Amino acid sequence: MADTNTASTADPVPPSGIVTPLGGLLRHVSLQRKLAVVVLVTTVAALTIAATAFAVYDASVSRSRSADHLATVADLVAATIAPALQTARPDRVEPYLEALARDTHVQAAVAYGGDGRPLATWSRGDASVYLAPELPDTEVLAAAPTSATRIFRPIVADGRQVGVLLIESTGPGGMATLVNYLTVIVAIIIFALLVTLGLLRPLQGIVSRPILDVVRAARRISDDDDFSVRMQKHGQDEVGELVDAFNLVLERVEEHGRQLKAARDAADAASRAKTAFLVNMTHELRTPLNGIIGYAEMLCEEAADRGRDDLIPDLERIRHAAGDLLGLINNVLDLSKIEAGRMELNVEEFNLRGLITKVVDGVQPMAAANHNRISVSVNDDLMRLVMRSDPTKLGQCLRNLLSNACKFTERGTIHVIAKRRDESILIHVADTGIGMTAVQLDRVFDEFVQAEASTSRRYGGSGLGLAISRRLCRQMGGDISAESRPGAGSTFTIRLPLTIPVPATEPAGVVRMAS
Repeated sequence: MADTNTASTADPVPPSGIVTPLGGLLRHVSLQRKLAVVVLVTTVAALTIAATAFAVYDASVSRSRSADHLATVADLVAATIAPALQTARPDRVEPYLEALARDTHVQAAVAYGGDGRPLATWSRGDASVYLAPELPDTEVLAAAPTSATRIFRPIVADGRQVGVLLIESTGPGGMATLVNYLTVIVAIIIFALLVTLGLLRPLQGIVSRPILDVVRAARRISDDDDFSVRMQKHGQDEVGELVDAFNLVLERVEEHGRQLKAARDAADAASRAKTAFLVNMTHELRTPLNGIIGYAEMLCEEAADRGRDDLIPDLERIRHAAGDLLGLINNVLDLSKIEAGRMELNVEEFNLRGLITKVVDGVQPMAAANHNRISVSVNDDLMRLVMRSDPTKLGQCLRNLLSNACKFTERGTIHVIAKRRDESILIHVADTGIGMTAVQLDRVFDEFVQAEASTSRRYGGSGLGLAISRRLCRQMGGDISAESRPGAGSTFTIRLPLTIPVPATEPAGVVRMAS
């Protein structure tokens, strides 16, 4: 059962400020282009606001000046035509009104007599002449505000009002003036943008170059894992503070890396020393144990020959105890070899059906001790299938699984099922034993660990068989998984490839696998 690692990621820090639509559009644009767009947009906005404000102010001033000018002209004309109007001579009034044509803003003029009827009129081209339906009196005329469109002025002669002068003007601006203003504003903005673009390229490097240097340094660190890189500081601004902070982080990371490397080297040295010690000790212990087992077998035979059957049970206990201890030592030796990367796979071709039969026959006495039955089911397509792997290691894994099944099952059935799936072989070992809980199942492949203390006391074992089996299967390109429920038995599944490729640098039949 493979370990499961749960990776957690911290929530991203939300960006400060207001995210504008422009910011969303420029999210994947380079920093230099972002700076260019920001400067250009800001320039256009500032120039537009400034030009609009200037146009509004100029229009207001021009309107006021035009109104004052029109009022002056009206006063002058009213004073000039007063004598002619007093004598009711329209022919003498009209030339003065026609003289207003020189002022391009004046469109029409009307001179009213004392009775309120128009005595003389003038208009520019097809301009319509405004005729006031009712003329205001002198007091109202004196208090009336000056307008840049239409202006009334009393005509006074000898201290008496003899008529009223009306002058109609287009005033300043109009469509032509508006077009002129817009043309000037657009021209100013275009000129300013051209100047800005010319200055932007050499000037934006002041901001973008230090940030781009930070980006390049960070990418180099990420690609090469070189934490000795230091970033160059270009100034005392915020980017300079960022560079200082980044360099400080790099110094600490580099220091921690040196400490971790030293700790790793020390741990590797201790692991190598431990492995060497275990390998040497297991070799030293196996020699006397093999002697004890041999002498115990000889003594059993000699006791049987001499008719001392009362001694045979004790001698058998000695032999079995020595055999169990030898098995434990062999497991420790295998684990040490795997951890040291010295485990070699002897790859050869073999028949899977024959290997399974051989292993099952070898564990039949253990199954019989607990009154268990072993059933073997091999698919027809595997009967003559030739597998290319390490038969010794596969047999060791299968023997460990069957031994565990026989140990934890009493008066039950152990099923061995082999089948092919694509280019892999699946071997299921299912029992009807005590089973395991979810917590026990998570720890079943740990080294020197059994389901619980009571299980170890009752059934014995070192807790290395399954751990070694999983490591051997993984070195052969496969794995072992387990499923179980308390009281419903357990099912262990070996999955191995049909063929283990032999590296070209290794001798035929030998594959050295690193742990």
